[in-house]
Amino acid sequence: MIDFTGPRARSRMFQSFGRALLPLCAVALTACGGAAIEPEGGQAAGAAPSKSPGGAAGQPAAPTLPPGPGGLTPVFSHGPREGAKTVALSFDAAMAADQSARAAGGERFDNPALTDTLRRMKVPATFFLTERWTREYAEQAGSIGRDPLFEAAVHAGERPAASPCQDKQPAADLRKEVERTVTAIRRAGAQRQVPYVRFPEKCFDERTLKAVAPTRMTAVRWDVSAGDVGATDTRKVADRVLAQVRPGSVVDLRSSLSTAPVTDEVVARIVPELRAKGYRFVRVSELVAAEQEASKARPAKPSAAKPGTERPAAEKPSAEKPGAAKSSAAKPEAARPGGGAASADEPVRPSAAAPSRSAAPSASAAPSASSAASASEASPAGSASPRKTGGSWMPVPNP
Repeated sequence: MIDFTGPRARSRMFQSFGRALLPLCAVALTACGGAAIEPEGGQAAGAAPSKSPGGAAGQPAAPTLPPGPGGLTPVFSHGPREGAKTVALSFDAAMAADQSARAAGGERFDNPALTDTLRRMKVPATFFLTERWTREYAEQAGSIGRDPLFEAAVHAGERPAASPCQDKQPAADLRKEVERTVTAIRRAGAQRQVPYVRFPEKCFDERTLKAVAPTRMTAVRWDVSAGDVGATDTRKVADRVLAQVRPGSVVDLRSSLSTAPVTDEVVARIVPELRAKGYRFVRVSELVAAEQEASKARPAKPSAAKPGTERPAAEKPSAEKPGAAKSSAAKPEAARPGGGAASADEPVRPSAAAPSRSAAPSASAAPSASSAASASEASPAGSASPRKTGGSWMPVPNP
């Protein structure tokens, strides 16, 4: 009889039992691994208020840009202009909030012919999916996210088709929408999900970028708009794209038969022509990585507060004595409305000799175009959001 009571026997038994369970545990983890969003950078769960989608099992995490000024979500618009001639095709697979009923009635907001064309021509691409589109076409969303040619990202800002922006959407609701879309894409079976988010054109601002910042995602814009929405002339749309593409370009197109019925034909036209010009097609994540490397090699730009600039020179007249108003009146600077010489960031004091002019707008209340531009660039608290030069940052429109 075998003795199972001895310590050595029990140890061997537990080791054998553990080895037998290892394959079963591996299978279980593989099957359930997609149920959690991988935190970016390998951080432990719970280390941040929100999480962003990571790379698929066995795949390196997609590159992201560092946070912008004040911790805002970084914005990417195109890759490096120098070096290799690369271009990324991006497709918005989006449905407006009031289009579900139309889809139920048979209207098609997907475009299977487009993905077939991309696969046949072996063209990498990045798809930005809304939550509504992902749920309506879950099988296609999963197929896109599993194909090594493609990668799946988030398209936010679902709204009625007639609404120009989601600017009235509360920040917390917008962040929840992004997180729900991440979950919907994952549950559709997408394995190549990247931590990028796209907003409709002119529908994001500093408030929006701040709301999404906890997800640690990168906002992706574009520098080439195909204008394929509502278009029926394939050649015209293709020519528009070909005329705009530059090295590092991100091209924005649609993946919807209802709103952009000729996009697959446009792709079939532009791909061979761009390849003939020496362009190589890549995914957006590859452009982000290339921009990261290129930015390291670029020389640092001089500071805006460099001595000898126009702003310090403009402040010199303000140091004169109060009694020097008559002598300064002969100078060109004193011809401004409001009287007296003043810098762009110093309010103009009304002249005692001309009380009727005190009602005129001061320089601080109604600056000229040049003074407003310099003030917004010099002060991060201006109405325009901070921006970074190069391919990573673009001016952020304010509502």
